[in-house]
Amino acid sequence: MQVMESKRRIVGLSKVLHFLYPDLIMPIDSKYTMTAFYGYNKYSSAPKKEFATFWEIVERTYDIVERLELSPDDVDGKLWNVSVPKLIDNAIIGLWKCEKDEILALFNTN
Repeated sequence: MQVMESKRRIVGLSKVLHFLYPDLIMPIDSKYTMTAFYGYNKYSSAPKKEFATFWEIVERTYDIVERLELSPDDVDGKLWNVSVPKLIDNAIIGLWKCEKDEILALFNTN
């Protein structure tokens, strides 16, 4: 499925999946998410590799949820705090804007 004009599918599809399943899938963007998890804007034009990257981010997101013991009780439904995956996305963006090195250490386990 292609929901955006760009060849990169992971960003658009993750956002669609987050819209459909907000409690399961975190939206992925090129600037913050990719760099937080990989240290750079990871890209592949091969759909299978892009799916592998997507799935790895999903798995690592669930690891973060478990490590931080996040639950729906942590969501207040205000502004952008609508789901646990979105809390993680917000934290990545917020921390990135504050301390780029700290977020790389927190999320990049490679």
